[in-house]
Amino acid sequence: MLAHFFGDSFFSAFFGAFSAALVPPAAVETFFTLIRVLASIQMKPSSSLFAAAMPNAPVNMENTRRRSIPIAGDLAIVMPALPIIAVLNPLKDKLARGELTASMTVRLVSSVEIVRVAKTAGFDAIYIDLEHSAFSLETTCQISVMALEAGVPALVRVPARTPEYISRVLDGGALGVIAPGVRSAAEAQRVVAAAKYPPLGARGMSTGLAHLGFRSMPAKEALPKMNQATMVIVQLESAAGLAAIEDIVAVQGVDMVLIGTNDFLADLGRPGEYDHPKVREAYERTIAACRRHGKTAGVGGLSSRPDLVQQFVGMGARFVSTGTDLGFLLAACMERAKQVRDLKL
Repeated sequence: MLAHFFGDSFFSAFFGAFSAALVPPAAVETFFTLIRVLASIQMKPSSSLFAAAMPNAPVNMENTRRRSIPIAGDLAIVMPALPIIAVLNPLKDKLARGELTASMTVRLVSSVEIVRVAKTAGFDAIYIDLEHSAFSLETTCQISVMALEAGVPALVRVPARTPEYISRVLDGGALGVIAPGVRSAAEAQRVVAAAKYPPLGARGMSTGLAHLGFRSMPAKEALPKMNQATMVIVQLESAAGLAAIEDIVAVQGVDMVLIGTNDFLADLGRPGEYDHPKVREAYERTIAACRRHGKTAGVGGLSSRPDLVQQFVGMGARFVSTGTDLGFLLAACMERAKQVRDLKL
C-alpha cells in the first residue's frame, strides 16, 4: 500500500539514503528526515467533503505536481504532490440522481455537536437559519466547517440576499446558500452572482477555504470545483414569486426552489391554511417548472402536515426541510413529560 501511495522513487531514496550513509549520525539524521516527510502527509477523514490523495483513489498524474525533498547531501526524494482536491457535495449528487433528501434546520443549538446529531439521525444536510436566529457569522462558520468534516453539507439561509452575507457564509464553510423571499428572476440572478465565482457570478476570491482543507490552490483549478459544489437555493414565499416562477427557475446557477409554505400563505392573507388551493397550485407550478429546467423543488414549512409532504413528494419534490432543532427537542420533551403524567399511582 505504501509503495502504491509514495511510488518507487520513495523507496529507492529511502534505501539509497541508508546505503549511502557511511557514519551512524548521517543515517540517523536521514531516518528522522524521512519520518518527518511521512508525518507531513495529510490523509483525509473518511467522511470529509474534501478529497486528498488516498492510496485507493485514482490519480491523474497530469493534474499533480512533483516536488523534490532534500534528504542528505545531493540525495532527495522525488514525490508527486497531492492531486487537485475534489470538493464533494453528496446532497447535490443525490438530487442529481433523483433521490429524496431531508434536512434539519438549526436555529437553537449553537455548538458544533448539532452536526453529529444530524448525521447520526440520517439527515442529508444541515440547514442553518440566520434569518430567524441569533447566530453570529462565527457560529455559523464553525458549524459549517464541522459539517464539512462530518460529510453533511451545510446550507445557510441568510437574513438578506446581499453579497456581504452570501459570500461570507460560503467562504466560512457552507456548501449552499438559501435566499429567502425571491420574487423575480432579477433577484435570483443577483443571488447567483454573489454565490458563484466568475464566469457564472461575481463572487470575490479568497484563499485557504475550509472546503479545500485550507490549502491554497491555483484559481484556475479551485474556482470551477467550488462553483460545481456550491448550491444556490431560492425560496418561493409570495404571490409575486409564484407569478414569476418560470423565469426564476430558468436562471442559470439556481439549483433549487424551496417553497416556504408559511410565508407564502401569510403573503396571501391566509396564514396557516395549508389546505388552501393556492398551496397545491404553488407546488404544482414550481415542480413542473423545475422538471422542465432540470432543477429541484423543495418542501418547507409543513412539518405538522406529513400528509401534504407525501403529496408533494409524490408530485416530484425531492428535498424536504423537516423541522427545527427547537421543534424536535420540544416535541421529545413534551412526550416524555406526558409519559410520566400518564403513569398510574
